[in-house]
Amino acid sequence: MIKVVSKVEAEEADFVVCMRVGDGGEERFSDNVYGHCAVCHHPIFYRPYNPKKPPKVCMQCAVAHVEAQPKGDNV
Repeated sequence: MIKVVSKVEAEEADFVVCMRVGDGGEERFSDNVYGHCAVCHHPIFYRPYNPKKPPKVCMQCAVAHVEAQPKGDNV
């Protein structure tokens, strides 16, 4: 389940999950923001209204992080 939070609460997130450049979709919006995954440094893109403070990580690194958590700790 994904919990909807305020913009202020979102700035306190552990990380923001983003799409990798080359996986498709980056051409859909002309105002995408581009950067690099905080974990693997692969090029990523995200929407300009995403939280600014949390690290941006690609989907692959986010999945690996969740899978590495002890069973039952996934939120």
